[in-house]
Parts: sequence; structure tokens; C-alpha cells
Amino acid sequence: MSWFKEKYNSIKAYFNNQDTQQNMTVTVNFISDGFKVLMASLLSVFVPQKCETYVPNIDIFNSTFGSMDWAVALNQNTSFTKGINGTTLDEHICTLKENFSDLINFNSFVLAFNFLTLFYFMYLYYIELNREKWLISHFDYDKEKTDEAILTVKVEYPDIHDKLQAKNYKYMRAYKYLAIIYSLNMLFSAVLLFYYYYYDYRTATAFLTNIILCSSKMRVGRLISKESYEKGYAFSFYNIKNISFNKIDARYEKISNKDDNGEETNLDGITIHQTHKQENIKKQLSSIRRYITAF
Repeated sequence: MSWFKEKYNSIKAYFNNQDTQQNMTVTVNFISDGFKVLMASLLSVFVPQKCETYVPNIDIFNSTFGSMDWAVALNQNTSFTKGINGTTLDEHICTLKENFSDLINFNSFVLAFNFLTLFYFMYLYYIELNREKWLISHFDYDKEKTDEAILTVKVEYPDIHDKLQAKNYKYMRAYKYLAIIYSLNMLFSAVLLFYYYYYDYRTATAFLTNIILCSSKMRVGRLISKESYEKGYAFSFYNIKNISFNKIDARYEKISNKDDNGEETNLDGITIHQTHKQENIKKQLSSIRRYITAF
């Protein structure tokens, strides 16, 4: 019984941990976000388009009325059967297969640019998720503190602050280039869909819906990346309300507590006074060695 209780407490503690909750939030939001990006990048694939095929009239007749056996019974009415020869133009929404076959040159170009946009989104996600994981492992969020509280890291933890700013800059630059690529992708796709393959209102509706959904991510992402770099903040893209981490994680916090005797201790539990004494002794021994060596 105690084993189950121990396991239960262990699992409860794991899910109550701030890092665990933040990582779960990132995973769920990433999956939802990834689906929108896929649809919005491959506009020439997922937006309804008009395809035209020529169908033999005899096939249309057969599909409507059945086989021609009954015509034989009508004394082989050849004049009637000749009247249904030829072809009829059929307009329909392109299938997924048709979106990749028999393409005009401009269509091939737009399709390639769609995939280029998708690949750059994947690159952005690599940078974004790598930064997000690093923020979660190095920082925590305290709702009692303001966003500006993270600026104390610049003084107390300069190495961590420098890494934060390096990741913020790379993150901001990725969004900057993505904005250019995505705008061109939207423009090329719009020309293809509305000039060459417009079907009906469904083309316009799907196109605008995908653009709006992805534009929201672009707008929020650019704002977060720019403000994070310019102000030295640690804004999260995926966690609730784009929180800004505002305190150092306990694993990286410099410990400076007092022991039972009232003396300050460092990370190893050795008193600061003892540490200074040890350093002075080392300096004195080093001076004695240099003095002896001189002779």
C-alpha cells in the first residue's frame, strides 16, 4: 500500500511541477498551431480549385440511364446513338491528385514556393521550440513579480542573460524573414487561385480563412520576438497569455543561505568565510613557492 501511495505522490508532484505543466502546454499548442500552418502554407493544395476535364457523352449517358442494351431493342437506332457522341466539358473541384498533376508552369512554381514556405515554418518551429525548452529549463514564472523582474538576470547571471539575448535575436530574425516569405507565398497563391483556378465562393472562403488563422500566429510571434530582444525579456509564445518568465529557475539560482551558525554558505554548503580563508591560504602558499623558486 505504501508503494502505491509513494508512486501516486511521485506522479502528482511531477504533474504539479511548473516545468511539466509548461511543457505540456507547449506540446498541445504546437500540435494545434502546426495544423494551421500546414493548411496556410500549402494554399495551392488545400484551397478548392476548379479543374476541367472532357468526358465522352456516351459515358455521361450510361452513368445516367444505365447500359445501352435497351437501345439494341429499339431496332438499333443508330441516329440516336450518334447524337450522343462527342465530349462535354466537366468542371469540378480538383482532387488532391489533380493538384499535383498536369500543372502549368506557374502552378508548378507556386506549388514549389508553398513547400518552401512550409519548410521555413519548420525551421522557425525548430528555433521556437528550442528557445521555449531553454526558457522553461532556465526560468520560472512568478505571478507576484512583473515582467521587468527578469532584468535582474543581466546583473546576477550575465552568462544566462547573454544566451537569452542570443536566442531572442535568432528568434526575431527568423520571424522577420518568414514574414517576407509568407507574404510572397500569399501573393503568388492568390494569383494562381483567383486568376487561373477560381471555382466559387469556397475558393475565396478557404483562402481567407487559412490566411487569417496563420496571420494571427505571425502577428503574435513577431511582436513577442521583437519585444523579447529589444527589452531583454523571456516571453513565451506557447504558454498561457504569452507569459514572460521573470525569475531564474531554482536549478540555476545562486544559493546564498545561512547555516546554523549564522554564516553564509555557497552552493556546496561551505561557509563564505571558510571559502575566503581557503583562497587566502592558497595565495600565501603560491607566494612561498615563487619565493623558494627564486633561489
